[in-house]
Amino acid sequence: MEKGKGFDLRGWLSDHGLGVRSEKPYSGGTLFVLDQCPFSSAHKDGAFAIQFGSGAIFAGCKHNSCGGGTQRWQELRERFEPDWAAKRKDWEQREKTWRKDRAKAKVEHDGAIDAGPAPVAASPDQRAAALDVLEHGDPVALMLRTFAQEHVGDEIVARCMILSMASQAVKNSDGLHVSVTGDSGKGKTHAFRKMMRQVPDAYKVKGTVSNKALYYMKDLRPRTVLMSDDTELSDGIQEILKSATSNFHEPITHTTVTKDLTSRVCTIPERCVWWIAKKEGTGDDQVMNRMLTCWIDESSEQDARVLEAKQDREMLDPDLFVEESEELVICRAIWEILHGEMIWVIIPYSKRIRFNAICNRRNPDMLYDLIKSHAALFFMQRRQKTSEDGTLCVYANEADFNAANDVFTLLNGTAGGQESKMTKKESDLLAIIEKADLPEFTIQDLQRFTGGSYMGIYRMIKGYDSRGKNYTGLLEKCPALSFTDRTVTMTEDEGVSVRRRTEAFTWSREIYRQWVNGGACWLDRDPHDDHHDHDGDHDDDDKDSDKGNDDDSARSITALQHVYSSFTASAVNQNGKPGAPGSCKEDDCTNNSVLRDGDLQQNRNYGGNENSGKSSDQCLHDSENAVNKKRSPPGATQKKNPAPPARPASYSTCSKPAESSPDPAPPAVNKDRVRPIRARDYKKLEIPEPKTPCHSCGKKGSWYVEKFTAERRARPKGRQDARRICRTCYNEAVKAEQMASVPLPGAVDVSRCARVTADIGKCSICGIAKAVWLDRETGVKLCEHCYGREVREDAQEAGVV
Repeated sequence: MEKGKGFDLRGWLSDHGLGVRSEKPYSGGTLFVLDQCPFSSAHKDGAFAIQFGSGAIFAGCKHNSCGGGTQRWQELRERFEPDWAAKRKDWEQREKTWRKDRAKAKVEHDGAIDAGPAPVAASPDQRAAALDVLEHGDPVALMLRTFAQEHVGDEIVARCMILSMASQAVKNSDGLHVSVTGDSGKGKTHAFRKMMRQVPDAYKVKGTVSNKALYYMKDLRPRTVLMSDDTELSDGIQEILKSATSNFHEPITHTTVTKDLTSRVCTIPERCVWWIAKKEGTGDDQVMNRMLTCWIDESSEQDARVLEAKQDREMLDPDLFVEESEELVICRAIWEILHGEMIWVIIPYSKRIRFNAICNRRNPDMLYDLIKSHAALFFMQRRQKTSEDGTLCVYANEADFNAANDVFTLLNGTAGGQESKMTKKESDLLAIIEKADLPEFTIQDLQRFTGGSYMGIYRMIKGYDSRGKNYTGLLEKCPALSFTDRTVTMTEDEGVSVRRRTEAFTWSREIYRQWVNGGACWLDRDPHDDHHDHDGDHDDDDKDSDKGNDDDSARSITALQHVYSSFTASAVNQNGKPGAPGSCKEDDCTNNSVLRDGDLQQNRNYGGNENSGKSSDQCLHDSENAVNKKRSPPGATQKKNPAPPARPASYSTCSKPAESSPDPAPPAVNKDRVRPIRARDYKKLEIPEPKTPCHSCGKKGSWYVEKFTAERRARPKGRQDARRICRTCYNEAVKAEQMASVPLPGAVDVSRCARVTADIGKCSICGIAKAVWLDRETGVKLCEHCYGREVREDAQEAGVV
């Protein structure tokens, strides 16, 4: 079609001798039926031309031999105006050039693209200082110190980014790309930006880019660092990521078709590395498998350190503020030197490296690239040779393995999910599941252990879809978890049994420990004690470096032991704080409990009450010994209307001293007021009494009967009959006493507890519920409620929930 209302089709047909048989209105324009078909001499009818109301023109013929009504206006016009096509092409080219120049001027004016000034080279003094570090110092330590000046913590993330940039200088490396996951606001973007300050300006791209923008950036150089910050990775960007990780040594090409229907090949330079910051990864397992997967530190301790750093920064005097420190400039000069090198790294001990699991074939390559990258940073301090083609070859020593193994071990343990591809929250949830060691559990059980929301736990276990991306859950990542849909019978407070359908998950600790240890690696002992090199010549430098590696090897063994240890988080002793419930003096918390006759008892040094006079032999589980001095002695006359206590008294094992409260006397009968009771004073009736009213709430239906306790014996003879209570009041009393029974700080270590099926008695903390967990070292017994509370508190202290 040809646009432009100024063109007169009727006049053009008449000027060129094309007769019109008829014309009629058509779609807001005019349809011209031609006398003779201009496209073929085989027939006369069928030819037509249309000028629409917009000015667009369409011409053709209805006969199949003439195209069957397809557009042939340009062909018709070129037949009568041979130079028209050349004029139009020239006009389109001028229009295209004008639009391109206008768009470029607008973008440069708005500042979206740097006009590309020449990068400022380091001064001679700065370059000399950088060379001195490369020859005699520790460039990694310098970069970490510089990073720590502006960002608190997250050293493993910084190490990964440093080694990622160093991999660009290694000729035989497949490149190291970094993926950092963590909650929003925990410092992922800040860590990237501060490490980016060490990268020379010519080798980094600021801001976000569209799917194909990288192909058209003329100033994009090889060895550029590309950063994606908490943005949704489109399918196009993910395909670029896959190509960048698979073809690290070659440019990534993209062939497209221009407006004039000619092909154009666009490229992204070789040896570019990607740093990806996402809350829960990229959503593509193929991309995650090719990246160093680390976690941002989300612990409460890190939150406190960040807050302290912010407070210090707010106190900074602007006259003392330094935009770029001397260390930062030296780091930038080091990278400029490394960008001018292309190093082939040889690992002479590669056959002595052992892996616990090699099912993911990319992970060994990750370790080898970590070793090569570390050796490249120390290339001036390593044994070298020059190959026949002039390539600089560097021999990695065992110090490079130890440094790489430290990173690799952390990425497969407490600082990343390299092998498992888990996020930090998923790893923490698995640690809690392993600590609980329930053969079968529901999401409600995990809510009780973690205090998390139902949907949050559900998404972590079963995965979810978001914006067309599928984020897999623990059921797909962890083989120790399995799923079943079953029906359970639940008993309500009124004694009614209800069958409900629920999702249950099963757990295997053995499978979990085999799976979680899959990322371990180590270095076998060198069978040659004389430290000969590959040519048989003795190398003093290599020997010296190997002699200095004993400590590094010990660190590697320690890291390996850490990987092989269980993923269980150790129970942390609770620290009392002034004014907090259960707080105590530091000296008093030392050895604050002893085990006597299976019960946890308070140490005589705890509490600091000079008038307490309690012996360490007194058992807190004995309610008579736990009662304070204000309690009336047995047989004493009680007041007629004593004030009821604010909550039921609780005297429990391993608990805080009972607060002062008078022993409650039976209140006057009041149907509208619930009478306080103690669950430990009641036992279950052999035959429920549905018509007997509850002593506490007055409703009919009694399920529990009062024991012959000291309090019952102290009542007047006419009031010593056993009282009955309903199930609801009993359960509420049990919950209240369990909540009030708080163990002494450091008295319970749930990491040592194991589930038992035999009857071992009551819980050592609350003394009410049946114990199902046992610490065989100390004899501490825990019920489900007290165990869950301790697990939840440990998780809160560790920053898990």
